[in-house]
Amino acid sequence: MNDQLRYEVKLVLNERELNHALIWLNTMGAKKTFPNRKVNSLYFDNIAQEAIQHNLAGISNRNKVRLRWYGDNSSSNSETNLEIKFREGRLGYKMKHPIYKKMINIHDQYIFKISNQIFKEINSSCLNHSVFNDYLVPMLMVKYVRKYFEIMNGIRITIDDKIQFYDVIKNIKLNLVRPLNYPQHVVEIKFSKKYKKKVSDLLRPTLLTPRRHSKYLVGLAKLGYISYI
Repeated sequence: MNDQLRYEVKLVLNERELNHALIWLNTMGAKKTFPNRKVNSLYFDNIAQEAIQHNLAGISNRNKVRLRWYGDNSSSNSETNLEIKFREGRLGYKMKHPIYKKMINIHDQYIFKISNQIFKEINSSCLNHSVFNDYLVPMLMVKYVRKYFEIMNGIRITIDDKIQFYDVIKNIKLNLVRPLNYPQHVVEIKFSKKYKKKVSDLLRPTLLTPRRHSKYLVGLAKLGYISYI
């Protein structure tokens, strides 16, 4: 089995529940591991929308593709990656491919132009995966502020705030798309298989309930494209 496989336990919290989670993190001795940063994710799917359908159907082995960069814009000196996120049962891992083409002023470009630039580079690179046999189109843009913590030198926690969804299916410039705000906070606890029991024991007294949650599906649902609870 892939040694990068890990669990991702998700908590979707309101303000009161988030405060409870922060107290729990402090009690656990959580340490800040990275400065807060803005995360931008542009999700892709094929014409049959298989990533959506497989997720909704709960298919164990599935994947999704996204372009991810950080900060308010993307430029030649920022970290920009095309990522394939894989799910195998309750475990997951991801592949990253750095994008070397300059992505200056990405918000001033039409969505499909961004897509064409990215996949033109991918097709000329050594990245080879069956997911790229399909024609992929942009489906959703998600932005949020992420906070990074770690406990016990191996259990990582992120907190995503100020989540915004952008409808990109209509192929207009990013800076012309009006965001839809999502008021919830998403906490992700990420850990390897060896910490499964430990994380379960740590969460039990908090009364915080993990739940299935996909920003990709939630965003599409909020924009009216699919039904997702």
